[in-house]
Amino acid sequence: MLNRLGLKFDVARPDVDETPLAGERPLDQAERLAEAKAHAVGKRFRHAWVIGSDQVAELHGQALGQPGGFEQAAVQLAAASGRRVQFHTAVCLYRHSDRQTLRF
Repeated sequence: MLNRLGLKFDVARPDVDETPLAGERPLDQAERLAEAKAHAVGKRFRHAWVIGSDQVAELHGQALGQPGGFEQAAVQLAAASGRRVQFHTAVCLYRHSDRQTLRF
């Protein structure tokens, strides 16, 4: 999308632990991780606006984690077959130099 808008940007790996917190709702997990990713990268590029984002799939009130491989992906797809899966997407815009955070 940024390309289509004609904006220059770089991509940086946030190196954030994505382990869910005990009792954390999938929506809260997506929001927490989007902000953590933006802040992690923002500390390295202090004057840049950084976009952090995350998406968590929810099935029966539980987050579906990263499958990690073909077999687990097949298990998750079979569990979701014929059922409603909700995707929670969160975006955070952050600039470390002035501690500006916007959450979407």
